[in-house]
Formats: sequence, structure tokens, C-alpha cells
Amino acid sequence: MTVIFPHLNDEKLAPFLAPFGRMMFGYGRAMVALREVALMVLSDEEKAVRFMLRVKSHIIVEKFHELCTPTFAPDQLNEFLGYCEKLAELNHRRNMIVHGEWWFDVFERGSFVVRDWDRDEGGPVHDETVTPESLDLLAGEYDEVSSNIDMFSYRPNAD
Repeated sequence: MTVIFPHLNDEKLAPFLAPFGRMMFGYGRAMVALREVALMVLSDEEKAVRFMLRVKSHIIVEKFHELCTPTFAPDQLNEFLGYCEKLAELNHRRNMIVHGEWWFDVFERGSFVVRDWDRDEGGPVHDETVTPESLDLLAGEYDEVSSNIDMFSYRPNAD
């Protein structure tokens, strides 16, 4: 496969810069929202930070289920874990975009194509076309799930 990637100062990249940054800030906000829930449950910032260091995208639901079960009412826990599930899905997409292999597709109106590799089998596991609009949508989804998670830390939503 031919990889066509413009120089980092190429004007073709300009439309991606702000949406990519918004997606990254959205991810950061979501992780802070989760840490705030951990802080509320653990009542200790150092413990909350240590807890978050063990939380990886694929085990968000499991880790927060363990942490929050003694504190949350069952219906509250189920609602919160639903948001954690949504966040895990968003993080999976973000991780593909951030850590995947990118190439510039000159045939698809200036979009990027991203794929990742199966570390066990060695083959491609995902192809995604990334546009400035798709990055903005992902940023918006992060913002929404962050606002929902904020409710469980008993603090006002961050705007």
C-alpha cells in the first residue's frame, strides 16, 4: 500500500487541527470527570489518582463497577455504568485515531484513513475515514458523556 502523507505544514492538514484538539480536550475532560467520581467515592485525591492509573479503556466499566457498587444505589449504578460503557466505546475510537496508522487519501476529498493492527494476528483490524466533521462529532460525544458523568460526582456540570 502506498502511504501518502503531506508535510506537517501542508495546508491540507489545517482543517483537522482544531477538531483533533477538541477531541483530545474532550477525552481529557471525560477522564477528569471519572477521576472526580473516584474522588467522591474514595474521599482522597491521592487514592483517586492511583485508582485512575489502573483504569484502561477496556476495563472502565469493570473498575468503576467494583469501586461504586458499595456507594451507589442499584439504579444509579446502572445509569453511571451505561455512561462508562459509552466512554469506553469513545475511547476505543479515539485510541484507533490517535495510535493507529494514518494516511492521507487524495481520492476521498482530502480525508485521512486510519487503521490499527491486531497485535496477536498481525493484520489490520479497523479502517476508519477521519474527517474534520467526524472529529468534531467525537468531541461532542465526549462532551455529552462527560456532562452525564459529572452528575455522579455531585458537582455542577463543567461548561
